[in-house]
Amino acid sequence: MKISRAVLAPLVRMISRLQGSNPYTLIQKIEYIRGTSDHEEHNANTDLFRLILEPLVLDAMSFSSPRVLDFGCGKGRNIQNLLDLGFEGELWGADISRANIVACKKRFPTISRQFLKTNGTDLGELKSENFTAVFSTIVFQHIPVWSIRNQLLSEINRVLITRGRLYLQMGFGKELVTSEGSPLANYTEEKNEALGSNGSLDVQIRSREELISHLSNLGFQVSKVEITPSFSDKQHSNWIFVVAEKL
Repeated sequence: MKISRAVLAPLVRMISRLQGSNPYTLIQKIEYIRGTSDHEEHNANTDLFRLILEPLVLDAMSFSSPRVLDFGCGKGRNIQNLLDLGFEGELWGADISRANIVACKKRFPTISRQFLKTNGTDLGELKSENFTAVFSTIVFQHIPVWSIRNQLLSEINRVLITRGRLYLQMGFGKELVTSEGSPLANYTEEKNEALGSNGSLDVQIRSREELISHLSNLGFQVSKVEITPSFSDKQHSNWIFVVAEKL
């Protein structure tokens, strides 16, 4: 039985207060309790391969022991894509959904593929300066809470080695409304009251400068920014791809 939003909102607020957590993270855990689809349609997006996956494989060749983390790995589609592109090294995945992590462990039963269920706000179980690269696609645009994104990007900086690289994709556009008239959150807003994730209330990057400035403040140096048409995404007219290096 599906719970109405009128009932869900106060229930989530009450539980989050008892747990000492923020309500949006609880909503995420509820949203993804059964996992996600593998979103295989995104394998047809050539920009994803050109701007993230292929550069990641080339980047790995400059390290004797490359170790890459897919933040928001889902059921492992991009882990498989990297393997198909010839990646050699350790591949890790992190995801808020236990169901997704279980699926990944079944899909990749080798010691060089490791998967972690996150708490939605940090990467506390991962060692500092442990990864040569971290990438994340179609994840951060679903988090309309500035403080959570700030904490997660800070954590990604922490687990990267010096000169390690972040490959990031988010939604981009000038308007704070979708083509269908639904609201979008501004980059610095705290929309903890959102009663859904995965497109229910996405965040919109409105200028490349705000993302570059944020990453710079966290200790990254942005080396590449490209804006493309979005792909299989009704929430955003465009996507922004960023490559940044930890200083």
